[in-house]
Amino acid sequence: MRAGIVGLAFSTAFAIAAESGGARFQEIVHAAIDAGTLGTETLSLRMERHCDNAEVVVEFLRSHPGVTSVHYPGLVDHPNHDVAARQMARFGGMVAFRVRGGEDVATKVCAETELWTLAESLGGIESLIEHPHLMTHASVAGTELEVPGDLIRLSVGIEDAEDLVADLRQALDRLT
Repeated sequence: MRAGIVGLAFSTAFAIAAESGGARFQEIVHAAIDAGTLGTETLSLRMERHCDNAEVVVEFLRSHPGVTSVHYPGLVDHPNHDVAARQMARFGGMVAFRVRGGEDVATKVCAETELWTLAESLGGIESLIEHPHLMTHASVAGTELEVPGDLIRLSVGIEDAEDLVADLRQALDRLT
């Protein structure tokens, strides 16, 4: 079954690459490889690591003086903690936090990290950081859907948790 899925992914990748004149070939082939190697067989291991790492990152952020609030459904004081606890075995790898110093500091923290990749697409195996106010939610500025300028969102990946914390620490210590 796995060989069939990988073969289909590669044949689709080559078809799309041919249609685009090869411009997206490398991107498409990498996606096909990911589809073949990051299947359901390793999903539980990856999710366990996402959750473990997120918990370590959350504890660090809660203790840092430059962080004014941390939003994570695993925290008892999160407004949706009870719902998450009923629906989930663990609380995932998505974390949001607000920084002291406003939008300017938030954008600089995102830019100053080295292990965290600045990206709008969240949920891969690599750790990603984004500034939603200027990225994913820029189009809703001035509406009730606007997000605060000091908010940073993380998708905590499966890298070494202490390395991820050290990278956030160096950026926060320098800027807050």
